[in-house]
Amino acid sequence: MRAAALFFISCTWMLPAADLPVAGLAYVRYKVSDVEKARAFYSGILGYDAAFESPAVVSFQINERQFVEVAPGLGPDEEERLDHVAFEVTDLYTLRVELNRRGIPVTMPQKTPEGNRAVQLTDPDRSEERRVGK
Repeated sequence: MRAAALFFISCTWMLPAADLPVAGLAYVRYKVSDVEKARAFYSGILGYDAAFESPAVVSFQINERQFVEVAPGLGPDEEERLDHVAFEVTDLYTLRVELNRRGIPVTMPQKTPEGNRAVQLTDPDRSEERRVGK
């Protein structure tokens, strides 16, 4: 029985990515210990404009469709800076149906604080991923 489950899981991960309506990477969000230092780095040194801002996140525009986001919350003894990644999708409904068909639980589309529509999923190592789109 266990071998059959492992076979199913391994086959599930080999399904074609072309069936998923993913357009590319939308953003990467990092936790930072000091938002103003991060702003000085991304805007002042790298030259990226702050495109969106809230108390929870500052989003720096890399190009027309991609962003780096920083959010407060990195503790002094914490080394894991990656909060999550988000992929741009062309059709959230189709993505959700296809991932559920593959056995991957996906949240219902919700509006994020930044104003995007998004679904969330978790990979086998419990890393959070977000899919944003229409």
